[in-house]
Amino acid sequence: AMLSYLASWKIYEHAGPEHILGQSRLSFAIARTLHDREEYSDALGMYKKALALREKMDEVTRTTKSVMIDTIQIMCNVCRIQMTLGNLDEALESNERIVQLASDMVGGGEVASSHAFVRNRMIVLGNLYTEMGRLDEAMEVFTQVARGNRDGDWMITSHQPEMEDIDTNAFAVQAAKRLGKLNFSPHAAAA
Repeated sequence: AMLSYLASWKIYEHAGPEHILGQSRLSFAIARTLHDREEYSDALGMYKKALALREKMDEVTRTTKSVMIDTIQIMCNVCRIQMTLGNLDEALESNERIVQLASDMVGGGEVASSHAFVRNRMIVLGNLYTEMGRLDEAMEVFTQVARGNRDGDWMITSHQPEMEDIDTNAFAVQAAKRLGKLNFSPHAAAA
């Protein structure tokens, strides 16, 4: 498969700028193959090449819904590899950009905060903050997720098998430790 991809890459190199989307999609396919083979550094380079090609596209093409969804998918893979490699600062930056793009794509504001994909990416963001020891920021993000949760799903501590490789219970453990340090006065007896 890789030889076919490389042959296609050579053909695209000689094609004109009207084939940038095709080049970007080919770069993504190569990156996914490398990613699946656990060649993370090479995969990361190809994902970044796919994103760079998308930046060269005209505004109309770059902002169509299908291209934006593809771009967000590429960025999610970049974030996942950065997390795997332990590059948490880069993963945080990538995920913040994903949240922003996805929020903008679904209309922003309250609509975005109740959108399932945006909430899932915000949970990833909160878990990254927790992993980095930035608990106040994690609490803020998780609070936003809880407030935007209109369908009754308690996503912070529930098991989410479709989510990325993150420990969703890490937040619950950290939150319990923090709450244990607070001094709550007992409720008065009901009359």
